Amino acid sequence: MKQNPIIIACESCGKPQQKDESRSNENWNVYDTKAVCECGGKFKIMLREDAEKLRNET
Repeated sequence: MKQNPIIIACESCGKPQQKDESRSNENWNVYDTKAVCECGGKFKIMLREDAEKLRNET
Protein backbone atom coordinates (compact mmCIF):
# COMPACT_ATOMS: atom_id res chain seq x y z
CA MET A 1 0.00 0.00 0.00
CA LYS A 2 1.31 3.44 -0.93
CA GLN A 3 1.94 5.83 1.97
CA ASN A 4 0.22 9.18 2.10
CA PRO A 5 2.74 11.93 1.20
CA ILE A 6 1.15 14.40 3.66
CA ILE A 7 1.47 14.03 7.45
CA ILE A 8 1.08 16.16 10.57
CA ALA A 9 4.52 16.68 12.10
CA CYS A 10 6.46 19.08 14.32
CA GLU A 11 7.81 22.09 12.45
CA SER A 12 11.00 22.06 14.57
CA CYS A 13 12.05 18.41 14.84
CA GLY A 14 9.85 16.60 12.26
CA LYS A 15 8.37 14.11 14.76
CA PRO A 16 4.93 12.87 13.57
CA GLN A 17 1.94 13.73 15.76
CA GLN A 18 0.15 10.83 17.43
CA LYS A 19 -3.55 10.52 16.63
CA ASP A 20 -6.14 10.93 19.39
CA GLU A 21 -7.15 7.30 20.07
CA SER A 22 -10.26 8.28 22.07
CA ARG A 23 -11.84 10.22 19.17
CA SER A 24 -10.44 8.30 16.16
CA ASN A 25 -12.25 5.36 14.58
CA GLU A 26 -11.77 3.02 11.62
CA ASN A 27 -12.83 5.72 9.15
CA TRP A 28 -11.24 8.85 10.65
CA ASN A 29 -7.92 9.72 12.29
CA VAL A 30 -8.43 12.64 14.68
CA TYR A 31 -5.54 14.86 15.87
CA ASP A 32 -5.51 17.39 18.72
CA THR A 33 -5.06 20.81 17.07
CA LYS A 34 -3.75 22.41 20.26
CA ALA A 35 -1.07 19.79 20.97
CA VAL A 36 2.57 20.86 21.38
CA CYS A 37 5.58 18.66 20.62
CA GLU A 38 8.03 17.53 23.33
CA CYS A 39 10.65 19.86 21.85
CA GLY A 40 8.29 22.85 22.16
CA GLY A 41 7.45 23.14 18.45
CA LYS A 42 3.98 23.26 16.94
CA PHE A 43 2.49 20.54 14.75
CA LYS A 44 1.60 21.44 11.18
CA ILE A 45 0.70 19.70 7.93
CA MET A 46 3.75 18.96 5.80
CA LEU A 47 5.11 16.55 3.24
CA ARG A 48 6.51 13.28 4.60
CA GLU A 49 9.84 14.00 2.85
CA ASP A 50 10.22 17.36 4.62
CA ALA A 51 9.50 15.83 8.02
CA GLU A 52 12.11 13.13 7.40
CA LYS A 53 14.69 15.79 6.46
CA LEU A 54 13.99 17.64 9.74
CA ARG A 55 14.39 14.42 11.74
CA ASN A 56 17.71 13.66 10.05
CA GLU A 57 19.08 17.15 10.74
CA THR A 58 18.59 16.96 14.51
